[in-house]
Amino acid sequence: GAVNRSVQQSIGMKIIATFKLGMDEKKWNDANLAEWQRFLTVDQSLFGSLEQSLEFERLLSLHSLEGTAKGLGGYMFNESMNQSVPLLKKKFVEKELISLDTQMMQLISLSRFLRETRKLDYKKLVKIGDKTGKGIIATTLFPGIKKILEKEKKLMDEFDAAVELIRKHGAKTGEELKAEVISK
Repeated sequence: GAVNRSVQQSIGMKIIATFKLGMDEKKWNDANLAEWQRFLTVDQSLFGSLEQSLEFERLLSLHSLEGTAKGLGGYMFNESMNQSVPLLKKKFVEKELISLDTQMMQLISLSRFLRETRKLDYKKLVKIGDKTGKGIIATTLFPGIKKILEKEKKLMDEFDAAVELIRKHGAKTGEELKAEVISK
């Protein structure tokens, strides 16, 4: 889930770097720029996968914690966790599950907001982060997921900057390209 999304983000950044290098060296002709424009504005399903990745992480984390708490073992990232979680009080584990689920749902909501508005609500991200001190799993997951959300925002900004570069060269706007795709 989250690891996969991080890899996709890195690939996206490499794509943007390739595009910018070609722009700097004036390697793209009008047909190339039209293709880049279409890719950068119309084919943005790339940004829907962060939400799916977080939903997967949520389910996997809940399943792992619950399975480990029941003594099934082998789910946790650390052998000592596999041994110690089943020894925790049932009420504590239930609180952990609720806390983890709540935080993951908030992160998914934040991801959806980012995808829809292209804005990352840093205040909400900090607020969610402040709550992670209360959970075992969330404490280990949150720093990585926070970085992924911040990287997603950076990637979106890079895509937008690339589109603006193309626009400066007289290419069609994203809305014009979308209208063409829809009419075909």
